[in-house]
Amino acid sequence: MLLAQLSGNSEGSSGAELIKFFLQYPETASLIVESAEASALLLLHQGKVQKHYSFAKALDSEQVGLDFFYFQHPMNGHIELPSRFPASSSAIMRALPALPELKLDLAQKQDFASVLKFFVAEHFSGYVRLESGLKHGFMLIKDGGISMAVYEHDGEIQEDNDALRTIRNMPLEAQVTMALRPLAATLLEGLLSLAAKNRSHGMHIFNGLECTEAGYAFFKDGRVLLRTAAELIGDVGYYPNLTNPRTLSMPDEPPGWEQRAYILTLRGKDALNAITELAMQFQQTFGDEGKVILNRVARDKTPAVLAATLNLSLTELKRYLDRLEHEGFIRQTSAS
Repeated sequence: MLLAQLSGNSEGSSGAELIKFFLQYPETASLIVESAEASALLLLHQGKVQKHYSFAKALDSEQVGLDFFYFQHPMNGHIELPSRFPASSSAIMRALPALPELKLDLAQKQDFASVLKFFVAEHFSGYVRLESGLKHGFMLIKDGGISMAVYEHDGEIQEDNDALRTIRNMPLEAQVTMALRPLAATLLEGLLSLAAKNRSHGMHIFNGLECTEAGYAFFKDGRVLLRTAAELIGDVGYYPNLTNPRTLSMPDEPPGWEQRAYILTLRGKDALNAITELAMQFQQTFGDEGKVILNRVARDKTPAVLAATLNLSLTELKRYLDRLEHEGFIRQTSAS
């Protein structure tokens, strides 16, 4: 059977009929069958079910209209799926298995911050991602709170608040596709642990994510529930489930803030004149780093260029700019 990978919906066929269909073939494969509330994870080999797990609630095999994902792979004793982002420079994105997901097209100029309010209201736990060409935004959400964000374009990575700022702007620049999927705690908390670099020693009864040369293995009660087949980024290690992650806040400045120019005021120019008393006061208050930033404002103007020049995150830079603006050393102009 020349069928390495297949996904879809069983429509009028039951889960039992779907499983029976795939058992006709001797190839080793993993099969995920699920409804909105329940799931079945199966390892198939030589026409038999070798392993059978579920993420949470067990699936009623007589139910129809089920989503499924079928993936052939070498026999290694584990239920295995390919990575959603096999070439990503982000370990978290690479570790994400390619499970079925819901896709929606967002209209250009869509206010994505308002879209996210739906996930807060519904106490959503899972991931949301945006895609526009080679640009990818990815967020892990737990109980309605954004716990991790990554933005990737041409191998360049932004994380957390800087990523959220860029992700928020994606629908303003072009039409984007939004995909989302609820995640079982085993997957979500393991990915959050990896994002938080919550590395630990292995345990006899382990719940979490193990990073190995063979891929990313999600453990539940000491056994591998699912493995993502992907080339490892970083070191091997164990990441126990993170049950209480931090919550990120969407940046509160207007969309496009990072492209709006700042200029020096007369007070700012005086602060850079070494012979003035103000220059000495500025040095005592803001230090060398503040002076460097003030110097660069006159040349680089926009926060986006400033951050790249100074090797600062936009979140770190904004704290400086807000303070400099409050003290009257700089002011913001229209977009440059």
